[in-house]
Amino acid sequence: MTRSPLRSLAVALLPCLFALTACATKSPAHEHHRFVPITRTMQDWGTLEFDNRSLQLEALKGDMKLEYVGALPDTAGKDLAGAAVYRIKNADKYFAANKSQSKFCPQPARWVALNSTAGAPAWSSEIYLALLTLDDWAKFEPRNGGSCATGKYVRASDTQ
Repeated sequence: MTRSPLRSLAVALLPCLFALTACATKSPAHEHHRFVPITRTMQDWGTLEFDNRSLQLEALKGDMKLEYVGALPDTAGKDLAGAAVYRIKNADKYFAANKSQSKFCPQPARWVALNSTAGAPAWSSEIYLALLTLDDWAKFEPRNGGSCATGKYVRASDTQ
């Protein structure tokens, strides 16, 4: 069975149409989201700001350049099962700039895990953050270590 030329053209142009629509639509994922720590262990780092490309902690220098890589499995525990995981593309540089800060990780964090019980962290009022130091983020299990910091944050507008 042969396709009509018009149908073949429509099938060929469909991916282009989706690509143009995606480019023309402003994505809320590029907006910065601001959270304040409510866990004592995270308070020294101050306010957290993130979008899908970077994360900045108020008390530390620079920002972490992020790349989404997947979601943590159920073995990551109650707070982190299903968390969005981002590779820190500038992990060594970020660590070098901040290793003298008290309460910062004793080794470079390689991954950021962000989770929420209410859906995507970017749109949630409370999030859970973990900085993972493992080489393979998918093997993270809380009882085996592999994180240098974990804690909860609430959306900055929810604290006012």
